[in-house]
Amino acid sequence: MKHMKRRKAAVGTWLVEGVLWIALSLLILILACPAWATDYYVRADGTVTAADKGNATSCSAASTALSMAEFNAATFYGGDTVYFCSSGGDYTSVMIPTSNGSLGAGGEELRITYDGDPDGDGTYAHVKDISVGSGSCVVMFDAGNYTTMQHFEISGCAGEGIYGWAKTMPIKKFKLLHSKIHDVENRGIALIGENAIVETPANYFDETEIAYNEIYANGTDTADNDVGLSRYATNTHVHHNKMYGTATKGMDGVLFSYAGGGNIIEYNEIYNHNKDGAEHGEDGVDIKYTNEDVATPTQTEQWQHIRHNTIYGHTYQTGVTVHYGSRYVKIYNNNIYGNAEGIWAHRGTAGLVTQYIQIYTNLIHYNTQHGVIINDSAAGNIEIYNNLISYNGQSGTPSGYAGFCGLMIVAGTGNVVKNNIISHNYNASTSPRKQIYIDFAGVAGTTLDNNLYYHSGGAQYWYDGGVKSLSTIQSVYSQETHGSESDPLFASSTNFRLRLGSPAINAGVNVCTAEGVPYSTCTGDGTGTWTDIKGSVVPHNGKISIGAYQFTSFDTEQGESAARKSWRRVFRKF
Repeated sequence: MKHMKRRKAAVGTWLVEGVLWIALSLLILILACPAWATDYYVRADGTVTAADKGNATSCSAASTALSMAEFNAATFYGGDTVYFCSSGGDYTSVMIPTSNGSLGAGGEELRITYDGDPDGDGTYAHVKDISVGSGSCVVMFDAGNYTTMQHFEISGCAGEGIYGWAKTMPIKKFKLLHSKIHDVENRGIALIGENAIVETPANYFDETEIAYNEIYANGTDTADNDVGLSRYATNTHVHHNKMYGTATKGMDGVLFSYAGGGNIIEYNEIYNHNKDGAEHGEDGVDIKYTNEDVATPTQTEQWQHIRHNTIYGHTYQTGVTVHYGSRYVKIYNNNIYGNAEGIWAHRGTAGLVTQYIQIYTNLIHYNTQHGVIINDSAAGNIEIYNNLISYNGQSGTPSGYAGFCGLMIVAGTGNVVKNNIISHNYNASTSPRKQIYIDFAGVAGTTLDNNLYYHSGGAQYWYDGGVKSLSTIQSVYSQETHGSESDPLFASSTNFRLRLGSPAINAGVNVCTAEGVPYSTCTGDGTGTWTDIKGSVVPHNGKISIGAYQFTSFDTEQGESAARKSWRRVFRKF
């Protein structure tokens, strides 16, 4: 009996302790969260008020959803999801999110999500035709921290599609995903920090993600764009978007203006920003006033990365422009074609100079004027490695600097050009057939070596005031010591992989000059690795090819073996 009493007492103690632990755990959860995560619903014709938002429980009727005005007046918390229904019609009043998500006690993200596709049927909530106030369709002033906005269509705005302003506080980790923004008068999405240009920025958009969107036909003035990263936007990741223009709208694709560091633009298709032709046509990527002399305190690095993009069809301007004193820009593994200029670095401003630009492993081809041009007071320190620069300058009327060519450098010091294929530029049987144009400050300021040149009618080289032979450049100027002139033997005029027997195979040099320079994977002077445009590691079996494609054991005379194609499909290498 005594044993039974002891056993009952032990069980009772265990139950009491268990209840206390459960209560304590619940208390911790309650204290850690500002509110329980809740789903809310919005309709264009909704009648639920912000004060009664708990009654906004479905898309089924106006009486079970907030209106846009009441959504704007309501406060939401981390973990909440607000669904915007299409069943009540389009939204023709401005969307003004005012809430911010947060970090939990354990550092976890407590995100607010605005979702325009509640039932997942692919019909997005449509915010449109806003002309009141600034005319922007979505306005976020000091809002958007730990917030996701997805599955919206935004169009017809008299101002911006989305206008985000970190005016008095930093905005961390805003995400725009799987949405369409189009036919906006000014900018598709504009992210701006601070109230003005300052020396020590503290308030700006940081770690924003813009991904899997279609952003097109935005802007009617040269200051407009699809995606604008302005005033200290830092560590932004813009990827897997489609951005393009039309005949009546469409200025720059991506614009950097006074941006901070660490921004990455990758895996985007950016094309045809040609509004009104030559009058307003603009660039695929335009980088200005960026990383001049201000570093944001949270930037992961100084550099901007423009990589793995397809940029084409800017027939009046440039694939990628770096100017107005911008610096620390890496442009690599892009396919840049069908623009007026492929890559253009130029123009300083107010004592600041455009410099520290790395251009490597790009395909730069069929641009109507120049493949790469460095001019107009660019300060230099521009490194051009392992690119294919071919079939540029094929149309248009040559003017200035005696015509178009593959590579033009007429400004700056500390420029280095190595391991590039520069061929077939200005593809005519008679003069001019200039593959390079190096003159003025570019002569003393540029090191040329180990490049492969070719033109079927005989390559020409404009160097130091006139046409020179390659042998003269080598013997008189001590440049291009290891350069050569020969047919690179591409697989075709549109497939630039190397065929067996190409003089570019195994003819390159290791361009690493120090640990981490120019590639993060460099280990020292002449040692280290990098990847070519298709993802192959360079060097391959100790060998380096000239140009953007490393010739490997997978490659054949047709450019790529069946084994490699199979391997690439499995491992998604390219």
